[in-house]
Amino acid sequence: MLLSALGQSPNSVWRRYSVSEGALETALIRSGSGPRVPLDRSHPSPTRQGEKLMLASDRWQSPSFRDLVKMAAGGRVGEERPGADRRGPGLIVRPYRPGDFRRVRRIFVDGATELATPAFKRSARAPSNVRLLLASGGTVYTVTASLAWAGLACLAFLALVYLAGRELYAGYVRERLRTDMADIEGHYLKPPGAGFWVAEVEAEEEEEGRVVGTVGAKMSPGDPSSCELSRLSVDRRYRRHGLGARLTRKVLEFARAHGYRVCVLETTDVQEPAIKLYQKLGFCVRSSRPGPAHPILQLLTKVSFCKLELSL
Repeated sequence: MLLSALGQSPNSVWRRYSVSEGALETALIRSGSGPRVPLDRSHPSPTRQGEKLMLASDRWQSPSFRDLVKMAAGGRVGEERPGADRRGPGLIVRPYRPGDFRRVRRIFVDGATELATPAFKRSARAPSNVRLLLASGGTVYTVTASLAWAGLACLAFLALVYLAGRELYAGYVRERLRTDMADIEGHYLKPPGAGFWVAEVEAEEEEEGRVVGTVGAKMSPGDPSSCELSRLSVDRRYRRHGLGARLTRKVLEFARAHGYRVCVLETTDVQEPAIKLYQKLGFCVRSSRPGPAHPILQLLTKVSFCKLELSL
């Protein structure tokens, strides 16, 4: 079993070590503590990696014991940071800092542009596009009497549908990079009732921590009682581990603390996993509308924008 051992140093900074149960027991015995060292197993880790063990702080003052645990763990993994939200080993949610700018924009761009593929798969199955696909292939076959040319016509139509979806999201990204994502501090940190947070992988040794998730919140235009959640995005390598839910809850906690009555957000109907996540957290779909894209792009992609709402 893999355990997360945490010990408190004299300056009250918690240090984390990944260590096997057998290796930790060996360290305890060698230090002369054995089973007398209190191990608190009442706080299970939210991950599947094992349990969290809180080593007695008085024992942690012993340099020899610290060295033994480090040896058993194979080195330091990270340390707690004051004010950080930790609910899983190696990941924290903290307020945005200016040094995060480039990485935050990269996560946003990657998360938005990769939606072109699921948008294509969805729109290619739309009845109206299936009819257009068959019509284009049938027309070319009637004119040329060639199955090869008819097949090429169908492929060309599918390529057009894919490019339409790609352009739809690329246009959205360009617009956001010119507005709020061009000045995150000005849009999310300086205005009252607004905030921006990032999820970060903790630093190893002297290496810089890496941002792997983002979310923002601000007052909804024209409605001071409503908080708008936006820019929720998670690096694809860190998805399906509850990080999106953690970031969303961070915004909900912020909204309640600032007296908002409602939290709203808008997302495309292509993002079905995200919509299910929001609904699981209590959001309800209130309305749906066509996107602001060019009519031809809208015709081919069939993408709609869904507004979700949660009463706080």
